[in-house]
Formats: sequence, C-alpha cells, structure tokens
Amino acid sequence: MSLLTWDHDLELASFLAVEEPVEEPVDEPGPSAAPAAAVRFGHVSFAVHDALRWGARFRRDLGATPVTGAVTAGARSLLVHVGDATDGGLVELAEPLGRTSPLARFLTARGEGVHHLTFVVPDLADTVATLREGGHQVVGEDLDHEPWREAFVAADAAHGLVLHLVQTDLRHPPVERLLAGRERDAAQSPSPRGATDHHWWESVWESTVLGDASLGDVHLRSRDVDLSARLFGGLLGGEPQPLAGGGTRYAWEGGAVCVHHGREAGICAVDLGRGGPPRGVQLGRVLLGGMRRAG
Repeated sequence: MSLLTWDHDLELASFLAVEEPVEEPVDEPGPSAAPAAAVRFGHVSFAVHDALRWGARFRRDLGATPVTGAVTAGARSLLVHVGDATDGGLVELAEPLGRTSPLARFLTARGEGVHHLTFVVPDLADTVATLREGGHQVVGEDLDHEPWREAFVAADAAHGLVLHLVQTDLRHPPVERLLAGRERDAAQSPSPRGATDHHWWESVWESTVLGDASLGDVHLRSRDVDLSARLFGGLLGGEPQPLAGGGTRYAWEGGAVCVHHGREAGICAVDLGRGGPPRGVQLGRVLLGGMRRAG
C-alpha cells in the first residue's frame, strides 16, 4: 500500500504543510517523454481525521472491501477497494498520529479531502530525473528501499495536487481473493519502509453493508491543461481521450483522471460507476458520486 512515511524527510514535511496555491502565472516545464514500460494508476489518497470512522462509512455506504493497512511514525492508513472483481478502484484513508505531524498540519490548513494520487512507475529514478529536467519539484525520495521505492511531486499552481510515485514489484492479492474472505497477509501487499501494525483497522469488517458502489474516474481541475497533457499524457503515459463536454480523460491500468480547465485547481470529484447513496459521499471538498452531481 502507499501509507506515507511522513517523517522520513524534512523537506517533504515542510512541503506537505504548504498553503493553497495562489493565482499566478504557471511556469511551463519542458516536454516529457512517455516511459518505455506502462505506468499503473495506484489509488486516490484522502487525508482524514479518523480513518477508522471513514473506513466504516465507506464499507457501509459504498460496500468497500478492506485490502490492507499500516502504521508509521506519523500516520496510519487503510486501503480499500470500492467495486467488484471486474470494476472499481482503490482508495487510501490516511490519518495523522500526533498534532504536529505533517499530515496533521495539512488537515489544519486545508481540511479533509484528497491529498495525493499514487502512480506505480517502472523506473522511479529515471522518472524523477525526467521530472526534474522538465522543471517539476520532486521531494521525499526513498530510492534505497527496494520493496517500495517512492518520491513525491510537489503541488504546483496548475494542479494543486501532490503526486506520489512508487516503484515496486509487489502487487496486492487479486480482487477476487480479497472479496472471497477476510484473511489478509501483510507480506503479500506492498508497504513502505518502517510500516507496522497492518491489522489495526479490522473492526471495519463489522460495519453493516448497505451500498454496492464501484469507484470510477477522478476529476481534476487544472489551470494549465497543456501542462496537464505533458504530465499525465506524456511523462506518466496516460491514454488520452477527449471528453464530450471539454477536457481530456487520461487512462491507465487501475484508473483514470479526467482533466478539466478551471480557475480553482485540484480534485473536485470522483465518479461512482454504480450504487452508493443517491447524493454521493462528500469528503471535504470532494464529492464521491460523480462530476455530474458536483456541477
């Protein structure tokens, strides 16, 4: 999973506490080449005050299936699958441990909502080098932990969004196996350096399931859609497809991001392909339930 190792880099810590991007001209990083091997969409990560409470609500209202969890020095998190064996996607719910942790400062400054999107890349060192050549700010690198190498792309004025890049040869168990039972083997799931207590979240299983939703596309408002094309379609190799109402959908194995032009940058909605509460689930500024409802 992608529980953030919040305390492993002071530069990362100060970066995570930044305020919302201000309205300003957007620098244009240079062109980026698509990677030779395919990038995968990992998950969307929400910063929350109480991951256990939100985990229980996701299971009750959306029928979410817990995948794994972990605790590090600065946070604990739960990863859930929203969907069935043929459809859906992964959501991470990350909660700070301690009032002074970077994640706690993020929540104080911005409130609950999407913190980052995670992508699994074939060669992290090469991806980081290409990002920096293109003018992107990369922080919090850990290239030495072979099971889970990671780095973060700082939020810019165009997107207002952190990107989490991971290189790992490990994969979570097949969805069919996850749906079939409650037994979880932490050794079968990828996790960052220093992760412990992989079963802290297990009371979520006791939630009564009322919904049966399937996670769909993530919707991102961008102040610079040309920059978005170079980042998501170029560097990260997303398959572009024009949207009928304007904007572009970038798709990978595991998920898709729909980029819309807007003055206020950031994630605004996440589609639910089916099921769920009629009005969706509001988590901070983000509506899980579709761009149509978000307006």
